[in-house]
Amino acid sequence: MQSTRIYDCATVLCFRFTFAVGTFIYRAPELHCKYPQDNGSVDLWSVGCIFGEMFLELNKTLFTGGEGGDNPFTIIREIFELIGTPTSPEDVEWLPDYWARVVRDRCSNQPSPSDW
Repeated sequence: MQSTRIYDCATVLCFRFTFAVGTFIYRAPELHCKYPQDNGSVDLWSVGCIFGEMFLELNKTLFTGGEGGDNPFTIIREIFELIGTPTSPEDVEWLPDYWARVVRDRCSNQPSPSDW
């Protein structure tokens, strides 16, 4: 099975290396929530975001990330506004404890309707 990875060639020029490589607004929710395991689904999420933006107005993005642009709480809220919120405790059991509590406390029991 082949996999696709999205890389930013400019990161090669960096001298300080980090495991958090990628554009903030294209990162999968599990990366924003510090999920310790990485698989191909995070790359598929990024491709989906880019593909979705092809149908938006010129120079618009699916997610903004808030005023500062790097706020994981804001980006998670934006994701939930677009695709709906988790509807049961099992939907968030894969999250680290802190993020599972945040999601449970801030989400309603029903998915929110999408404007798409």
